[in-house]
Amino acid sequence: MIRFPSIRKMVDDALNTFLRFPFVIIIAFIGTIVSILMIDRNYGAEDEIYVLANVLQTCFIGLVLYISIDLFAEMREFSLQKQMILRFVATAFLIVYYFLLPVPFLYVNVYRTILLLIALHLLVSFIPFLIKGKQKAFWNFNQLLFIRIVLSLLFSAILFTGLAVAIGAASYLFDLNVQEETYAHLWIIIVGIFNTWLFLAGLPQDFDYEEDNLPYPFFLKILAQFILFPLVAIYFLILYIYMIKIGIEVKMPANMTAYMVLGFSIMGIFSLLLVYPLQDSESNRWIRTFSKWFYVALLPLIVLLFLAISVRVNQYGITENRYFIILLALWLLGISIYMLIRRQKDIKIIPISLAILAFLSSMGPLSGFTISKYSQLNQLEKVLIENKVLIDGEFHEIDTLNYDVNVRIESIVHYLTSTHGHEPFQKFFKDIDLDSIYTANNNYNIKPQILKLMKIKSVYYNDYAEAEKSFKRFYFAKVSATENIILVKDYDYYGTLNLYSYDNNQNQMEMIYNFDDKELKIEYDNLKDSLYIKIQDNSYRFDITEMAKKINDNYKNTDTYNKDDNYNYSIQESEMILVYEDNTFKMKILFSHLDGKFYHDGDVAISTFGANILFKIK
Repeated sequence: MIRFPSIRKMVDDALNTFLRFPFVIIIAFIGTIVSILMIDRNYGAEDEIYVLANVLQTCFIGLVLYISIDLFAEMREFSLQKQMILRFVATAFLIVYYFLLPVPFLYVNVYRTILLLIALHLLVSFIPFLIKGKQKAFWNFNQLLFIRIVLSLLFSAILFTGLAVAIGAASYLFDLNVQEETYAHLWIIIVGIFNTWLFLAGLPQDFDYEEDNLPYPFFLKILAQFILFPLVAIYFLILYIYMIKIGIEVKMPANMTAYMVLGFSIMGIFSLLLVYPLQDSESNRWIRTFSKWFYVALLPLIVLLFLAISVRVNQYGITENRYFIILLALWLLGISIYMLIRRQKDIKIIPISLAILAFLSSMGPLSGFTISKYSQLNQLEKVLIENKVLIDGEFHEIDTLNYDVNVRIESIVHYLTSTHGHEPFQKFFKDIDLDSIYTANNNYNIKPQILKLMKIKSVYYNDYAEAEKSFKRFYFAKVSATENIILVKDYDYYGTLNLYSYDNNQNQMEMIYNFDDKELKIEYDNLKDSLYIKIQDNSYRFDITEMAKKINDNYKNTDTYNKDDNYNYSIQESEMILVYEDNTFKMKILFSHLDGKFYHDGDVAISTFGANILFKIK
């Protein structure tokens, strides 16, 4: 007969878990409350959201840090007094870390938090065995951690689904007004508190158990032997064929090759870790053979990996992504050599080495962020000097600056300002205080000001708060635009146009109509705001901006005109028609709507338009 635990037993277990991990559960509560507050904030409250986001980052780090400290203290059998000292030292670190985070937060701090979380998660996996503990005990401990995580998430998902359905049913039956945010709040509470508490309740307290204490989970063998290993073999075969192909063609590897090699290699190492306890049994000796040849086969792919990443580094310098690819490639090389030459292999070296790399790469002069920052600054300075934008420390406006060069400069500035802020650019402006400019802009995006100081026009990334000062939006729609009746008399063919060209991100768009044995090509040049019609080797150009200016002039003194934006839905049909006719071709374009921007300097940019097109070939 199955006996369910009593309420008293569950309360006692929950209390014991809290007494064992008090700081972990407290910071889980704080993180849950902060997450709910972030959801409830309006989009206009950016400053509050940034502060809450920094608190949440700190809570994530604290959650894993406290678990690591508590497990280490248990393993060393520290007294309660020593445990509390360690916890308060960790708390002091978290407070300092929080106040070092900027508002608004920069991506560099988000990346650093992710790295620290990875390092601390890895620390949890091996810290009870850092000084003592054997291989199988270490593996069994991590097996329990893995199963605990899976079960906690599964139970949390089941609980959320059940409660969400119950709330939905009650809302339907009793006509309750349940907001959508309620379900988000429910999920956060379950994951933040219930899931954390349930996971902690199952963490082992005995760190001396060996392989005989725990049976090997059958599902792990199925996962590794019949799913992961075959996938690794297939992927490696594909990569080797590709390596032979580019060797014959004398080509450099494609950009995605580095990610593929890393992903499949890490999958293979993870698969070998899953079946580690089985390799000594007679029926599974093949695992040792597979392991040896796996690391041998990995070496040529690591060379391919270095070749793939070197292409991008030579072209565009080092960014965080490329830095971490290089670091992981070096780690793969080191692990492969270790596994091939070391007779007595210690699998703890895998999480320990990864944790050390994650810590070292997250901060300091050799971190990915520092090296990437200086690499991109050097790339920027090189491009500026080569294109005579920067001469002897002075910036010069270049009217004929190549579009691709302009985009390259702007993309580097965009990357540096969003990831590292304005500080890296101070070297270019020794007589200008960028801090004061940043403060004057309410501590928000300083990229437009940096580009203006460099005398570079923004052509790719737009900062809308800054850009909206220089233009007025317009939207013109013809009266009775919903009518679908179009007079096609005197024309043979009919088609529709719906083109979009927002923010200069796409320079040209085209549509092709095939009829009889002819082809009608319609191209829209975003930079020139011109429509080109091409048929039978003839090309016809239509300047849509002139039509927009004429409509604006005709309606700017009417009651429907707005001094800030002009949204007019009553334009006469006759004013939204373009007509062309010669000896061989006849065409009429009937616009239903026209959308874009009037800049204060007289330029016009078309964003979208919709039209019907009628044409006849004589």
